[in-house]
Parts: sequence; C-alpha cells; structure tokens
Amino acid sequence: MLQLLKIGMEGINNMKCKYCSNEAVMPSDSENQNPNICNECYKKDKTINKKQVEVAKRVVDKKDRGGINMDDKSKTFMEKELTKRLIRCHKQLIGKGPAGASVKVYDNIITVYCCDILTSFEKTLQKTSGGDQRIIDSRTSIRECWEPQFVADMEKEYSLRVLDISVSINVNENCLFGAILVERIKESENN
Repeated sequence: MLQLLKIGMEGINNMKCKYCSNEAVMPSDSENQNPNICNECYKKDKTINKKQVEVAKRVVDKKDRGGINMDDKSKTFMEKELTKRLIRCHKQLIGKGPAGASVKVYDNIITVYCCDILTSFEKTLQKTSGGDQRIIDSRTSIRECWEPQFVADMEKEYSLRVLDISVSINVNENCLFGAILVERIKESENN
C-alpha cells in the first residue's frame, strides 16, 4: 500500500505542463495553484490576464464611452434584430444559416456567437490536408465583402460607428465568435 502511495506521489510530482511540457509544480510550491501548469507559463498567463483586466477596467471606467445607452427592452430588441440579420446574411452568403446564433450588447461592445456554421462542402474540405486553413481563408474573403455594408447599416439604422470587428472561426468546433466595438454617433455628426 505504501509503495502504491509513493508511486502515485511520484506521478503527481512528475506531471508535465499542458502548455510547454516542462515539469509542472505541486500547488504548495508557489502561488501557482494549478498543478497542470509550470511556474513560467503561470507567470505569463497571469501577466496576460492582468493586462486584459486593466484594458477592461479602462473601458468601463471611462465616463463618456459613447456606448449603447438604452433600456433593457430596446437592447433586447436590438439583439434580436441583429441576430436575425446575422442568420439571414450568413444564409445568403454561405448558402446555409447557422443552427444557432446569439448576439449580446454590452455598453460599447456587441458579441456574436454562431454554432454549426460549416456547409457540407466545408466539412468535406476539412478532412483534406490544409482544409481548415482553406475554410478560414474563404470565410475571411467573404467577410471582407459584407463588412462595408454591415458597417454602413450600423451607422444608418442604429447611429453606431463601428470602430473594430474581430471574428474568430473555430473550424474544429464548427462555430464562430465575434466582437464588434462601437460608439454612438453624436447628433452633431449626423447633420
């Protein structure tokens, strides 16, 4: 029994980091409480997370962000309308709409999530060598075509200036995530 316990402890002590394959540490060895990550990767991860938190705080702490200031009912309506538009646009451009889509509005950020986005052709292409990258490249080209119209529609219909759009397609999980950074167009700019 003692020998089994000793072998089990050696296995824990010799765990490898999930990022770099260095030897991971026991949680009690440092402030790193994750036994699956070495101290070096933990420090990098911690630094990245601190930077993300600082950026998020700056966005939230700004007094006049020019974001989407509206009541819950209007925000819900806007989310539903953007979700419908997203599904319609995806179906029109790709030939198949996503099985599920969700749009959420947070102050000056609009998030987008779609699942089951790949066509049967793309699923077949995915099985070939380099297929994932070909799918991402073709989707990027399609995005470049529709993005200018989307930006113009956001300004016209919602008085929102699109500052940046970021889209990430996960071919293996068959989904995409996007974030749109916007600001309210001031009345003086509309006239």
